[in-house]
Amino acid sequence: MNGYRIFKKGSYDFNPFILDKEKLENTYEVTLSKYGSREDLSCGIFRMTENSFELVYPNDEVMLILEGEVVLVAGKDRLDLRAGDIIQVKEGLKATVSTKDYVEIFWVGYPVKAVKSAIK
Repeated sequence: MNGYRIFKKGSYDFNPFILDKEKLENTYEVTLSKYGSREDLSCGIFRMTENSFELVYPNDEVMLILEGEVVLVAGKDRLDLRAGDIIQVKEGLKATVSTKDYVEIFWVGYPVKAVKSAIK
């Protein structure tokens, strides 16, 4: 059938999250565009344990916190997000992302830009 694609559990792999060509410790993601979804729209699952990093979001993104808690700090704004919360960020947002324990996030990004860069 055409018009949809199912990604069954176990049919995809979590890979280290890479920022500025460096693997972040205890941080992983699966990006479904690597498995044949649209080239300009991507989604995936992000997992992080006891870590923090800064980045500039490369595209517009919507994120649903599936499990745990995460803190996003953008300028003077601090957002404490937990399971069930949804956040939308705009391309170019500079933020610090951190968790003291564990977080799992489902995300959708558009348009996809593969380069993720840390705040310099």
